[in-house]
Amino acid sequence: MADTLLSGSVVLICQRTLPVHTEAYDLVNDQVIDQVRSERETVLVYCQIPRSRKDILEQLGLVNHTLNFRKPLLPIIVDGLIVKTLPDKPSSSKQRYVITEKSKSLLSGLISPDTAQ
Repeated sequence: MADTLLSGSVVLICQRTLPVHTEAYDLVNDQVIDQVRSERETVLVYCQIPRSRKDILEQLGLVNHTLNFRKPLLPIIVDGLIVKTLPDKPSSSKQRYVITEKSKSLLSGLISPDTAQ
C-alpha cells in the first residue's frame, strides 16, 4: 500500500510496511520450492533420452515460448544438469536436450530406470 502526496509538480510516494505472517510466507515458500523441484525432476526424468525444447515444455504443460523456456529450463542448463546435443548449432531445428552425468547421479537416488518415459 502506498500513499501519494502531491507537492507542486513532484509526486511523493510513501511506503507503508505491512505485517508479514511468517507461517503463511513459509507455507507459500515451501510450496514454490516443491513446485520448482518437481519441475526440475520431471525435466531430468524426461530428458534421459534427447528431447526437443517443444517436447520438454509440453511435458511441463507449457507452450513453446521463450519466457516459458527461460523460467524452468535455463536454470537447469546453467546448473549443468542438461546439455544441448548440438552445442555448435544452438538454433538448429534438430536441437535436443539430454541429461548429463551429474544428473544421472542425482536421479539414481530418486528414481528407478523404468520410471523414464
